[in-house]
Amino acid sequence: MTRMIPPRPRPGANFSERRIFDALAGAHDADDWIVIHSLEIRRHVTHFQGEADFIVLIPGRGIVVIEAKSPEYVEYKDGEWRLDRVPNPGKSPFEQLDGSIRSLRGYLKTRGVLDGSEPIARLVWFTSLDRYQFKNVTPGDMQFFEWELAWKGDLQHPIKAISHLLDEHDAWYSAVDGVAHDPVTMTPEHTDAIAAALLGDFAGGRTLADRKLERLDDEHRLLKQQKQVLDMIERNDHVYFDGPAGTDSPRCVRRQDSLEGSVSWDVPVSIRASFVSALSVWSPRCGPTIRASMRR
Repeated sequence: MTRMIPPRPRPGANFSERRIFDALAGAHDADDWIVIHSLEIRRHVTHFQGEADFIVLIPGRGIVVIEAKSPEYVEYKDGEWRLDRVPNPGKSPFEQLDGSIRSLRGYLKTRGVLDGSEPIARLVWFTSLDRYQFKNVTPGDMQFFEWELAWKGDLQHPIKAISHLLDEHDAWYSAVDGVAHDPVTMTPEHTDAIAAALLGDFAGGRTLADRKLERLDDEHRLLKQQKQVLDMIERNDHVYFDGPAGTDSPRCVRRQDSLEGSVSWDVPVSIRASFVSALSVWSPRCGPTIRASMRR
């Protein structure tokens, strides 16, 4: 089975993307193919960001970047596109592909993964229309090849459609002077390296040692606050404690007069762990008073 990344359509995938995803995921004779779905391109060369609907990495053949479309009506006239019922009806789907390919090529070269001779083909896939629904009065065009288009019927045989695209792509560009074109560079190892560069993996988490250090830090900070509270208690004759139910604030401190006449406060350790703050207040009954707040 084809290796799909991720293994299921990404949240928010539209109808045409889901149809292509299901077709490629269920295809046979493509066990070494890698298909990346909905790759967000933050390092875009012409826009703030972009997206590649599908990137197909094929050992021994090349790379195919697919733009998925499901319009009700398509018109191409005077070099301009009109796609009905899509977010940007006047935007050329090949312009989107070209921007994505330039961004991918530049990024992979920067990472040292691409040597520049890997074939990269583009494909616009109309999942809502078939070839017979078009009347092509201009079979020749300088802006795109007809074999760079795929149709609704191609969803039944996606491997065949993509292989045909690469056959035509190889036949044309292998004969073009000045174009580095070598499908042999796409070894399985090279294909895996490209996929890893486009989508990295990482994981992290706290260990038991991390949690222990965090607890020790919290205890140190709390003990420092408690010392400040106890110091204020020691210097004041009037202390008022408040806190939520369960903290036993009315009974947590009692005054003890020693035989020598000194004054001390008996604060149980379990209660000391509940001190969070103290402040000076004025009590009409007792005068200057320390108010200590507690928590459970």
